Amino acid sequence: MSQLMDAPWLNFGKLRAGWSKVGNDTDPCRLMGVYLNTGFHNSTFLDNPYFLKGLSKLNPDLRPETKRSYEFGIEAQMFDNRVGIDVTYYNEETTDLIMPVTTGAEIGFSSRVMNAGRAVNKGIEAMLTLVPVRNENFEWVSNINFARNRNKVVELAQGLESLTIGSAPFNATLIAQPGQPYGQIFGSDFIYDDNGNKVVSSESGLYLSSENRNLGSILPDFNAGWRNTFRYKDFTLSALIDVQKGGKFFSISNMFGHYTGVLEETAANGVREDGLVVDGVTGTVTPNGDGSYSVTDVQENDKHVDGKDYFRHFYNGPTAQNVFDADYIKLREITFGYNLPDNFISKLRLKGATISAFGRNLAAWGLANDNFDPEMATTGSGNIQGFEGGNLPASKTFGLNLKLQF
Repeated sequence: MSQLMDAPWLNFGKLRAGWSKVGNDTDPCRLMGVYLNTGFHNSTFLDNPYFLKGLSKLNPDLRPETKRSYEFGIEAQMFDNRVGIDVTYYNEETTDLIMPVTTGAEIGFSSRVMNAGRAVNKGIEAMLTLVPVRNENFEWVSNINFARNRNKVVELAQGLESLTIGSAPFNATLIAQPGQPYGQIFGSDFIYDDNGNKVVSSESGLYLSSENRNLGSILPDFNAGWRNTFRYKDFTLSALIDVQKGGKFFSISNMFGHYTGVLEETAANGVREDGLVVDGVTGTVTPNGDGSYSVTDVQENDKHVDGKDYFRHFYNGPTAQNVFDADYIKLREITFGYNLPDNFISKLRLKGATISAFGRNLAAWGLANDNFDPEMATTGSGNIQGFEGGNLPASKTFGLNLKLQF
């Protein structure tokens, strides 16, 4: 682009576009049923090895997945390289998705492998680079990046209304539905009255659960980052802030942490001797048949429940108690470096030498639950994301680096 335009303010410009079509096959063992010996300690009977078929119905008629994708973007440096932009739009369509589909156990299998449908994944990635100050001794460079991704299952194979991607213990299921954002968390919600108050059982004093419903998508609205780098003579200071907005995650650790009493809020000194009163109302609950409920005879809840019963209710109560917003703002990294002077490195016969100190994952703000890191539920591999369980949060790390150029 810069070769075709005579613009003194444009240092460099490029338009790019691409299109591709690729196939993806599957494991041969998904095509034909075979007997396997599991290799575990109980894989023999009377000292004789035995072989079993898997619980998934295999499919010799599977077709390979096909992915068609295109993208286009623009990259430019302007105003003596003081302003830079890099923007990309991408669109990927995958047909004949190969996935195990849950079935009723009455057919002798728990799932069957099939070409389950068609999915579209599209989004935008952008970066803006600014150099507000630049002179012989001082330079300030600011980089802002932004990413927004939308992933949808457009259609499913005939006879399928939804696709189960994964399940958390006992309470939550990750579902894909046509026309909906990929990865919906399904589980029971609270029951609310007309004023939005949570309804409590008049007998147990604990929250009532609705039937299973959509509790939100695991996909964030966007991710962004902001890095500022300051250079003064031979000293450099850099800081990076990461942001995620939107999305949900189900915390298995929160569920079991309350149930077993290992979380701080379950400590005895946080609960009165005569128990506690759950925040909500009581009333007569009538299902309307469409997933909603009518609540009559509403009264303020005043029933005391034992603290142990309340916290154990996180296990078998509404799934929504353990579903949280996945928003975060993180101070991802701070680095301070020094370039050793030329007269020193020349004595060592080096071309350059830099010593730097760094700290990573130093702080986080805006967490819906301070006990858990939502990033640990959104960075997994494969299809199953949005479930946090037993993951350690990212720890603070500090260190020194020495870079030598020969």
